[in-house]
Amino acid sequence: VGNAAAGTAPVGVALNVRGGCAAVQIKGFAALPYSGSAPDLGWTALTADGSGGVKVPGSGEKGRECLVVQVDSKEKTVGLFL
Repeated sequence: VGNAAAGTAPVGVALNVRGGCAAVQIKGFAALPYSGSAPDLGWTALTADGSGGVKVPGSGEKGRECLVVQVDSKEKTVGLFL
């Protein structure tokens, strides 16, 4: 398990890695860092930023639709439902 490449649709969030195995959350609420401009609230497409966070898709990038319910522009974090 590793960070998704920048510009790709995220599959889930790695919660814990131990002994060569990982617990990956694929549904439910998650809080993640974001880079670039702040995502809009509501159903929003997001892509991986390549460093463990998400970003608003750039030109030609396809994202994963997530329900964004919280944006903290000071801390650069986003609360969303996968």
